[in-house]
Amino acid sequence: MSAPFLSRPGPVHISALITPALLAAAVPTFAQQAAVQPGWSIGPTVSFVDFSAAGADGAGAEAAFAGATAAGVEVERAMGPLALLLAIEQLTTRIQVRDDAVMIEPREPSVGRTRFGFALRGTLARRDGARLVLDAGPTLDLWSPDGSASRSSAGAGARLALEMHAGPVSIENAVGVGVSKGPLDTDDLPEGYERRTLRTITVTFAARFGL
Repeated sequence: MSAPFLSRPGPVHISALITPALLAAAVPTFAQQAAVQPGWSIGPTVSFVDFSAAGADGAGAEAAFAGATAAGVEVERAMGPLALLLAIEQLTTRIQVRDDAVMIEPREPSVGRTRFGFALRGTLARRDGARLVLDAGPTLDLWSPDGSASRSSAGAGARLALEMHAGPVSIENAVGVGVSKGPLDTDDLPEGYERRTLRTITVTFAARFGL
């Protein structure tokens, strides 16, 4: 059995209360509040990524990737109330084998992940110089384990972020979730393990500069 990843040890109804005229007035007001100044912006990101189990034996033992810190760059193109977001980030992690009592994390091999993301972003709420935004879209991960060929894995992600403006700079704190097939095949796992969908929880800090 080939095991390249483990080759080394280790209801409120209000429609009756609002007249059509009030509704007509409310729509442009909301659009104005939600609108974002058109243009490009770019900036660095730092994310803390936690992974779910990539495989399990049904008795409590799991194979998973260790939590890791990712560094990346995001480019945003604002267009009225919506924006397009392009992102790339990279991290390095290691495989873990763990159960309720023991966790084994070999120092080698390390596994690199480069993520390419595309998302559509919309404003949920705005107050003063801050806004709450939601973005979601597809992702593509390129996994590069030491000593093995790279593998790609498609997925999707969503993120809720609080963005605050400070002059020409926007500071952002975000919490996101993701899901993907993951890079592990059945042959990569110990005997008796089954492959699982890989899920992630991410906390991201970002700064963005207008162009």
